[in-house]
Parts: sequence; structure tokens; C-alpha cells
Amino acid sequence: MLPSIRAAGCFALLTIGAGLPGPASAQSAAPLQGLTDAELDLLLSATDLLDPNGFLPGVIAPDLPFRVAPFMNRTVVGSVIQPFSTKVVVRTTLNPETASAIAEGLLRRDGWLDMYPTNPTMEVFQDAPGSTTRGAPLLCKPGLGGQMNINVFPNGSGLTQVNYSFQAFGAACPSGRARTTPNAYESVYENAVDPLQTLLSSGVTIPVLPAPAEALIEPSGNEYSGSYYKTYAKVFSSLSAEQVRAAYVGRLNAQDWATTSSTRKGSELISTVRRTFGKRTLTATFALTPVPARPA
Repeated sequence: MLPSIRAAGCFALLTIGAGLPGPASAQSAAPLQGLTDAELDLLLSATDLLDPNGFLPGVIAPDLPFRVAPFMNRTVVGSVIQPFSTKVVVRTTLNPETASAIAEGLLRRDGWLDMYPTNPTMEVFQDAPGSTTRGAPLLCKPGLGGQMNINVFPNGSGLTQVNYSFQAFGAACPSGRARTTPNAYESVYENAVDPLQTLLSSGVTIPVLPAPAEALIEPSGNEYSGSYYKTYAKVFSSLSAEQVRAAYVGRLNAQDWATTSSTRKGSELISTVRRTFGKRTLTATFALTPVPARPA
């Protein structure tokens, strides 16, 4: 049996190079007014928010560039507006297969397309065999700068959770033309070459990391350019954080990424690995942050 989504989890991050921060949008700060200054600072730091206005529990953020499906018996968990990205979380009584088909089908009817050909290197953190997590391919919409993906999985209490993740940047959408009227989501990358392909064409191979046995994976996003690749995911498992790290580092080692160091910084577990591609040697950092279990 797969572990409950309420089981203790970990936030996994693999960085080959460095990522870039950015500004956030604003909505209502009322839900966070009861926090102390220290609690508010911790929440904003942990969620990459620049101010509390991006935290919207129980609300679908307004002015989204995509439609959230009106699922049967839908419950809105809320929205989080981060630098250059928006996440919307809803739950439904539908099964994951049906919910995934409805969510992706609505986006495709609205003109969203596959952003890239099917490419296993795009998904570093992959499901364990037997997982019921459902993920749609990375999508884009001609004329709309940005990229979209949906992750659908059982939340452990008899409901299906649907996570919409939109990043307001990305390579040009295939066969797309820019809008003649500017909008908030137009991208500076509209006519750019796919940066991941630039990285891969240099001979670099992005590792593929299947989850530990019976774990649930919630991919949270990735960032990349012609010189770096960064991807992150939530891992729900009954294993300890040390066991999860050992499993993932073992998978990296099996793909010729040699471990150079493993350390602990507070609760965060950090391992550094290295691999040579021709005349180029790359160093990658795998970081794992335990997430306390939520009460059932």
C-alpha cells in the first residue's frame, strides 16, 4: 500500500548550477495577520514569497492565465503566488485518472500545447513503480509567455489533489505567435532557443531519479538555462530522510555521478556529486529537507 500523503515527507532539490530568484505578485494579507514577526518571516522564507500577499488559502487567485477545472465536489485548498510563478491547489472526489483527463483536456481545448517532444530527461524525479500519481506534460500556449504543468495524486484521505503550477517564463511555444496586445505574462523568451536543448547539446546528460519503493512524488518545478539545471519535488514516504537521501544518491552514483561530500546543515541533508562529460566536469548538489508530518 502506498503511504498516506499525510505521512512525513521531504523536499528534494537537485541543482546543477544555480537558480535565479524574482519578484512576487500581491493579493490579500489577512490570513497571515495572526502570525508573529518571526513566524511570518519563516513562512515567507520557506515558501519563496517576498510578502504575505501571495498566500491565498481557500482562494483561486484572480486573473490567472489558465482555467482551473470545475471538478465534481471541488474543494479549493488555495493559491500561492511566488516570484514569476503561481500554484493553485484543489481537491475532488473524482479518481486521479479522471481528474487528470479533465484538467488537461480543458487546457488543451483552451489552446495549450505540448511545450516539448516527450523527453524523459525533463522529469528527473520520477514515480516509483505502482504509484498512482498522474502528471500532465509541460504545456505552453502560443502568444502567452510561460509554461504549465499539472500533478494529480490521491491525498491520503479519500480525495484526489490537483496541483496547477504556472511559471511565467520559458522557451517559445511551438508554432506560436506573440500577442499584438501586451499582457502581464508575455515572455522575454518568446523567440528564444530551448535552453535545455542547448545544455543537452553540449553533451550533458540529466540524471533520471526513480523514487524509493512505495514513495509518492509531487514534482514542484524546474529551472534551466544553457549552463545550469535545477529541479525540485516533494517526496512522501515512510522512510527516514537519511534513507531517502541514500536511495537518491545511490541512483546518482549508478549513473556515474560520484559522491564528493555528504553533510547536514540543520535539518537539511546535502550531498555533492560530480560527473565528467568529455572535457567538461559538472558538480551537482542534492539537498533534502524533511517536512514534519501533518496531523491526520
